[in-house]
Amino acid sequence: MKRIMNGLSLVICMVMLLSCTSSNPIDNLHFSFDVNGYYKGFEDMPLEYSAEDAEKDGLLIVNDSEVVGNQALWDVFLQRALDEKDASIRTRTYFSSSDSTYYNDLYYVDGKYYSFSDCVNDQQKEPYSYLLILDSNNKKGGAIVLSNDKELSYSQVLKSMLSSDLKVIKSMPKYELIRFFH
Repeated sequence: MKRIMNGLSLVICMVMLLSCTSSNPIDNLHFSFDVNGYYKGFEDMPLEYSAEDAEKDGLLIVNDSEVVGNQALWDVFLQRALDEKDASIRTRTYFSSSDSTYYNDLYYVDGKYYSFSDCVNDQQKEPYSYLLILDSNNKKGGAIVLSNDKELSYSQVLKSMLSSDLKVIKSMPKYELIRFFH
């Protein structure tokens, strides 16, 4: 009985999140570009932005490749994309071993995925057909990537990242790493 109640509670929460589209933080990102076609989404970012404030504002919070805040928003983003509805989510990622923090805006718009990072200047639209959640075969964890090749594997991603051989790197299908997970 307790399992049924927990499951029902989860379903109610998801329905509430999906139905609150006008006030849902994932809908507040703007898929906007300047006259040169460069992404403008990070222009309004506060200079000082704590993890607590980011979580309250509806950002997905990732620490050391593990989601530590607003997991339900990620689930809603995935479901909306599966339902072929436009969706967006901003992620704040930080690492315990350093003071580095970065932000990523991920969109599903008109059947394509787009990703933008606050660490990269002059980003233009680069559409991808698939968001892939790639599990590692022998360890817990994996990677989330955008790609136009739905057959891309976790081992290919690792090989392309770890190889110093330019031929190997160029032979891999194009992809964009969103994040690792465990």
